[in-house]
Amino acid sequence: MTKQNKLILAVVIVLLGIGIAVWQAKRSPLAPERSVNTASKPPVMAPTAPQSQPAAAPSAAISRQRQYASIPFMERHAILVDIKKKDLASIYRIWLEAGRVERDLLKQGDVASLLATALGERKANPELLEQMRKFIADSANSNHDRAQLISVLGDAQTKEVIDLLLGLATALMEKGPKQAVLDAIGQLGTGGGNHEDLSPALERVWRESDDQTLLVYVAKALAQVGASSGINLLLDSALTQQDNNQRRAAWGALVSAMILNPNAVPPLAECLATQPPGSAGSKLARDTIARMTTPAAANALLNWLQNADGSAAPLAHDYVIRATSPAQLAAWESALNPAVPFRSEKNREAVRAGLAKFHRDHGY
Repeated sequence: MTKQNKLILAVVIVLLGIGIAVWQAKRSPLAPERSVNTASKPPVMAPTAPQSQPAAAPSAAISRQRQYASIPFMERHAILVDIKKKDLASIYRIWLEAGRVERDLLKQGDVASLLATALGERKANPELLEQMRKFIADSANSNHDRAQLISVLGDAQTKEVIDLLLGLATALMEKGPKQAVLDAIGQLGTGGGNHEDLSPALERVWRESDDQTLLVYVAKALAQVGASSGINLLLDSALTQQDNNQRRAAWGALVSAMILNPNAVPPLAECLATQPPGSAGSKLARDTIARMTTPAAANALLNWLQNADGSAAPLAHDYVIRATSPAQLAAWESALNPAVPFRSEKNREAVRAGLAKFHRDHGY
């Protein structure tokens, strides 16, 4: 082979190699190019059926309330015991935070009950009471929180808080909070225990106020507290004054309030002994004593009956069949003893007949 032919063959081989390389490149793109192209075009996803929106997550307040409610009772009790050991200002702050920060109504209610107990057992300082007054007076606070704090003060039933309640009763103009204060005043003297230290403040308002609505609630509180001075004040207003706000309020309180304090009995018994038997005053005193369930009241009514003439026999029968306490039944049973003197035997026989009917009606 000539030198010229060898040169031609070499050129052909080179061209053939170039052609093969170009053909392979067209069939198989380079890997880096394939990677870039794939990333620039996201894969098309097959359409799917629309999904319903998930339910909204419970609010933070509900979550916290459920979390507190889910705590076992003994653990919650331990938490409250620990809170009760704190000073009054700290307990008040925890109550505020439970309502306004944590939005936990269950915890707020538990701490409110604890705060009422603590206020009843300890003396609140004037600074704390002033904070409470401002909170109740501020219409920017919720009516729920204001009413709950008012109820706490009423449940405490101490002379440190009564002036605060009585002041709010005249200062508040909003119907809801004002009514809550009046309701708290109307509950004073209930729940057991002796609360005669509340009577002086109530008596002062009774003498000085001409607010008809307030007088109704103050009269009820005076009757329930049951201090002799307060009962005398109500009896005087009911029996000696003309038809005015005080007379109506006093009469209404005596005929409806549940009086548990035995110290209320002596002024009522004295009224019963001095009022003419058929008078309105005699009936007011009798009916008030008859509703009291204490032994002192039952004995006072029996003593009146022992000294009354025979015209009281129908009343005796009526009081006996309406007995509502063991103390009353014991007093009526003692009247059957021949050693117990009666001015009129008609009254003793009326008691006997009344007891027989009572036992038949009650099955024993």
